[in-house]
Amino acid sequence: MKTLRVLGFIWLLPATVIVWGFYVIPLLALGYIEYAGKVDFLIAKFRLAKGVNWYSKLWDRWWGWSGPCVLIVHHNIPENGEMTRTIVHEIRHCKQQFVFGVFDYPLYFLCSLFIWVFMRNRHAYLDNPFERDARHAAGQPVVIPREEWGDGKTDRWPWW
Repeated sequence: MKTLRVLGFIWLLPATVIVWGFYVIPLLALGYIEYAGKVDFLIAKFRLAKGVNWYSKLWDRWWGWSGPCVLIVHHNIPENGEMTRTIVHEIRHCKQQFVFGVFDYPLYFLCSLFIWVFMRNRHAYLDNPFERDARHAAGQPVVIPREEWGDGKTDRWPWW
């Protein structure tokens, strides 16, 4: 299994260098995130640093984020099952990235764009197959009814 993970790491290396070099390391240096340990083979965990700044304001609606070999979680997640589910969800995204390599982000975006353009009764984020897979792995609800969409029944594109 570790051999496959190492091969996935090599396959993902260009994206890893970009994300770590231009996102993770600068955020760590600026004190916006804090190292919280290793959560899996080749996956490091960081927590959003406490305090209010431009970066923490971006996290108002999100519990976690994952990039190549890294996941960042919100500092306000209770240390209970919700934290565990969030970490498992984000680890699943990391594993997806080991499989799809540098194509992970474009594929994720294209899936959301396809849903938004062609599937009017679906949500571009909640119905994205990458998100559904991660929610399934974490034991979270996979199908989210329209009335529970956090951004409203009619807003199908949550990123703006």
